[in-house]
Amino acid sequence: MHWLTVHLILTLITYSLSGQATAQSRYDLVNAAESGDSLRGTLVSRSTASPELGPDLLYLKLDAIGRGSDTIHIKITDPSSTRWEVPLTLYPSSNNHKGGGAANATLKLEWAPSPFSISAKREEEKEKSGPPLFSTLGHELIFKDQYLQLTTSVPEDAVIYGLGERTSSSGLPLLRNMSYTMWNRDRPSLFPDENLYGSHPFIMIVQPDGSTHGILLFSSNAMDVNVSHDAVQYRVVGGMLDVYCFAGPTPDLVMEQYTRVIGRPTVPPFWSLGFHQCKYGYKSLAEVAAVVENYTAAEIPLEAIWTDIDYMSGFRDFTFNEDRWPQKPFKEWVQKLHDSNIAWVPIVDPGIMVDPEYDAYNKGLAADIFIKEGSGEPYKGQVWPGPTHWPDFIHPDTQDYWQQQLEAFHDLAAFDGLWIDMNEASNFIEDPIAPSDGKRPFALTRSTFLGSGQYVSHWTGDNAATWNDLRWSVSSILSSGLHGIPHVGADICGFTGFTTEELCNRWILLGAFYPFARDHSDFNWGYQELYRWPSVQEAGKKALGLRYRLLPHMYTAFQRAHEQGTPVARPLFYHWPADEHAHKAHGQFLLGHDILITPVLTEGATNVTGYFPQGVWHALWNGSADIDASKGGKHQTLNTPLGETNVHVRGGSVLSMQEAALTTAAVRASPLSLLVALPSLEELQALEGRHMHQAQLIAEGSLYVDDGVTLEDKWHMLHFAAYQVESAEGISGFLQIRGPAEQGNRGCSEVNHTLASVQVRGWQHPVSLVQVHAHQPPLAEHQVLTRAVELPSPRALQWQHQGSDLTVSGIDAHLSCSSSVSVEWGSGTAYA
Repeated sequence: MHWLTVHLILTLITYSLSGQATAQSRYDLVNAAESGDSLRGTLVSRSTASPELGPDLLYLKLDAIGRGSDTIHIKITDPSSTRWEVPLTLYPSSNNHKGGGAANATLKLEWAPSPFSISAKREEEKEKSGPPLFSTLGHELIFKDQYLQLTTSVPEDAVIYGLGERTSSSGLPLLRNMSYTMWNRDRPSLFPDENLYGSHPFIMIVQPDGSTHGILLFSSNAMDVNVSHDAVQYRVVGGMLDVYCFAGPTPDLVMEQYTRVIGRPTVPPFWSLGFHQCKYGYKSLAEVAAVVENYTAAEIPLEAIWTDIDYMSGFRDFTFNEDRWPQKPFKEWVQKLHDSNIAWVPIVDPGIMVDPEYDAYNKGLAADIFIKEGSGEPYKGQVWPGPTHWPDFIHPDTQDYWQQQLEAFHDLAAFDGLWIDMNEASNFIEDPIAPSDGKRPFALTRSTFLGSGQYVSHWTGDNAATWNDLRWSVSSILSSGLHGIPHVGADICGFTGFTTEELCNRWILLGAFYPFARDHSDFNWGYQELYRWPSVQEAGKKALGLRYRLLPHMYTAFQRAHEQGTPVARPLFYHWPADEHAHKAHGQFLLGHDILITPVLTEGATNVTGYFPQGVWHALWNGSADIDASKGGKHQTLNTPLGETNVHVRGGSVLSMQEAALTTAAVRASPLSLLVALPSLEELQALEGRHMHQAQLIAEGSLYVDDGVTLEDKWHMLHFAAYQVESAEGISGFLQIRGPAEQGNRGCSEVNHTLASVQVRGWQHPVSLVQVHAHQPPLAEHQVLTRAVELPSPRALQWQHQGSDLTVSGIDAHLSCSSSVSVEWGSGTAYA
């Protein structure tokens, strides 16, 4: 169905329902069976409305079931016929939640039989007067063959997020009294406030006290979602009503519950966190090879070079243009890239050209895997190569067909990842890349749906080289993370239109901290590689240098996303949901919990005002100022000339960092350094209860360790905890490094790190002693520091205490899965 047809249907429905008809569709619940936290029964139509939309279904089946203690699943469908629903085989995680809920469920159902309504409320709030998390009370339920309507009340003072994919011109929160359309289409993201490439009918609702819950309508049918001042109404053109309510009560827990249903995001290969260069319009192998050489000469990090459809023969997938991109020299060039630890990622569109001389077409016909029309013939459309068929990626034989094509293509030139474009029709393929030698696949897709993050990374599509697009990219990236796709980025410097030196300068200072960082531009708009302007080259070296130093921290955040569903790039409200200013910080974001990015997003500006939630924020970018917001969140104007940005680390955290380099392979080979960012005195007092015997916890963090490449489940998590100890001799601190805090099913990774240095920010006490100790046997969690053995000589520790910053270098401590190491500083003895 074409998107214009869908838009017309939804418009006619909206027009029809806007009339003044007095009749309302009504269902009553009969044969209700209630057991524990589940409710089943039959809904019987008692009155109908809007006959122009078709007859109401007379009987509906209701299943409302608790899924554990924090999720309720409500499903309403036609018991007499099979209706479309999203194939659950695509969601292996959701298959774990088919049983009944736990007896101690915190979410409880309330319902009325006539007219039927259903509500969900947290058990501890059931006796309170607060609003339910989900409630159809007082709202009309409509269920026709091609029109379904369900409405839930929402608090008027709540902030609502979700309902992507769209480019928002007003920031991340949804606006009230607006309609949001869910229908994937090839609409450039440079057009704001319209439905784009993906559909994610999920909302996160945050109340003024920070209490948060989520609602998911598990449907791939076209729909409008109307958000009014006190309700959210779903208008769907088919399928069934399949609703999940997530209890939260924090944004973090809502994401854990939501991704438990749609699937946890994958951990991308480590190399994909580097910087990528792409352009539609590279004319030849010689030109793209020169781009790589120019990046190396400019000493700008480059992890992967991408090729658009230019390399293909007649825009046919899995082919090479032998005149300008000859296959054999190309294969040799790719091997040279690999020798330099640079990856190659080609585009592969899902459309297969209708051409009897084309091998991929003939094999697709033979396998009978193309999408069909009602007549049974393969559906024919028109894309880049001309007449085109599309594989049906839900067809059981398509996986084998696609894998065979990719394996043959990989033999021609060993690609490291795939870029999937023009795929709005379908993006359900489970493994877009056949795993090569057990390596973790990397695929970038434009079109997405619920659960795409299990398999793919995402970019926000065809943006423009404008300051608006620069600003809008922040909310687009944050929205993708809240939909369960954390590895996301926007085209740096803009895809269409001529960029400018100032815009590209500011964009790389922002884009260097996107979870996925790629410079990409269109055929008609010139070149914008970072080395094209001296100021952009310097900004890129500085920003990407810091990104590469922070890769251990970012990679750990991706592991947390995989384990718990948490985004990597996070809006400020995510950790401060009760802070109204955090909901309005549209131009800032966090990397993980601890790093705050405050970029300049306005043309000609040399300063920016950011919001800093309560705490101490230590400047990580040279030249930025530390921010003391210990007495409460505050707005702060920061001097930020062209070529500079603002990166701060939260007091109370321990960051793992490595050395800046031109490739991620060089980063991984470098020693580890730890940054201990201390909280304020007020925060220390608030943390008073968190201590280990006489030691008070003052900062903590973790590091995910694996080989960064393979699918093998061997990994471990190192935990870092810094403590402060008061004794008669004075105040001392120590950093405890313990592993593994967690490990994979097959045990620990064989990858080891060498700790080279520790920097402590915010240490206000005298320092006369610095020591490094190993502990045998390794420390268990919360174990008292005993049997400290000073690491063997020569141990030429060097340390410098300047102001409130302490730097300890020359540590050279081996950190393996079984290691326990501590670094002590101060004027007393921290432990015996």
